Amino acid sequence: MPSPPSGRPATHFPRLRPRRRAVSPIIGTILLVSLTVVLVSLLYILVVVPVSPPPPYIGVTVTYSPHQTYYGTPSLCPPTTSACPTLPAVTFTLTQVVSPAPSYSLVDLLFHCNGTAYLNAGLTSTLFTPSVPPSAPTTPTVGLCGTFSPGSPAPVFNELLYYQPLHPGQGRLSPGDQIVVYLHAPLPPSTSYAGAPPWCLTIPGACTLELLYTGTAGAVLLNLALQIPSGVG
Repeated sequence: MPSPPSGRPATHFPRLRPRRRAVSPIIGTILLVSLTVVLVSLLYILVVVPVSPPPPYIGVTVTYSPHQTYYGTPSLCPPTTSACPTLPAVTFTLTQVVSPAPSYSLVDLLFHCNGTAYLNAGLTSTLFTPSVPPSAPTTPTVGLCGTFSPGSPAPVFNELLYYQPLHPGQGRLSPGDQIVVYLHAPLPPSTSYAGAPPWCLTIPGACTLELLYTGTAGAVLLNLALQIPSGVG
């Protein structure tokens, strides 16, 4: 057999093979488990526990006046003299309302007294803009406060409280709106009483005021105990 022209023995080189690139089985398992956990978590959040938006938030300030003008009974506020009487009252002023603000037509006002609904009405029916001479609403009327009866005839809502919009034509809750709640006093010459019963201020939690949203995502907008602000003697 002839030798190569150079005279050197033939050299045999191994054939090069392409390298195989693969993910380690351990790393692949970790990635698969992590992906499964993420997918299950997303499915749980989206399907099992849907995230609901927070209910509308309302902030208020509370003030007390021993001499709040009383507009509840027109006969006590003669148009000829404009001599309206005064009663002590607690006023809740809205300072913050979440956007979008609920419409008055979708809000109920409840005044709980001694475990019963002393007043339960749509907010639109308790809107009142004080004037002289005042208007004379006839409904809604108050009910019973536990075993306490306000007398006969039953007082109209604005003999107990009223909701005064800052902007009457706006139609929605707004900062600056006020809820004025009168405190207990007789109404001569009738046999009925105005304002909240006296124990509302002396028994903690005896009387509470609520605004309830009646839309599809019903929620308690406001829940306040009737009390004289601290520091007021």
